[in-house]
Formats: sequence, structure tokens, C-alpha cells
Amino acid sequence: MNMDASPAARRMIGARLKRLREFLGYKTQTSFAESVGLQRHRYVQYETGERLLTIDAAAAIRAKTNCPIDFLYFGDIHGLPASLRDLGLPDAA
Repeated sequence: MNMDASPAARRMIGARLKRLREFLGYKTQTSFAESVGLQRHRYVQYETGERLLTIDAAAAIRAKTNCPIDFLYFGDIHGLPASLRDLGLPDAA
């Protein structure tokens, strides 16, 4: 299966990752990457849209933050837990 996404889609995913990171109080990409168990340089590529977020990385973020994968990939706010509900407003994608 080809997991390529358009540059615009990768940037939108990156914007949601950044919004999640900042919402959770992580000031740096490094601190967030470490907290979810990802390599810093790879996480930076996801957040900047240089690389498509892998399902494994999305699952690691989900496991640590409780942020649904549907939000990360598609911006779907319906599954957000109450603690993350403000992530969906306004839509930054």
C-alpha cells in the first residue's frame, strides 16, 4: 500500500501535531518526541510536513496523549476526549 500523501495533506497533519503538542504544554518538539517515544529528528519531519506521519508513530502519540488517530490524520474532532476538545476549535488545518 502506498502511504504517500500530498504536501498539503502532510502540512495539515503537521499543523495538528503542533497544535496538540502546544495544547499539552510541550514547548519543544524534542520534549514532546521524547515523551511519546519517538526520535526527535523523525518527529520534526512529521510536524513540519516533510514526512508523512506513520501509523506506528500515530499509535505511539495516541497511546501517550489519548488523541484519536482520526484527528491526527483527518482533523476529525468528534472522537476527541473532553480533555482535548479545545484542540478542534478553531480548525487550524
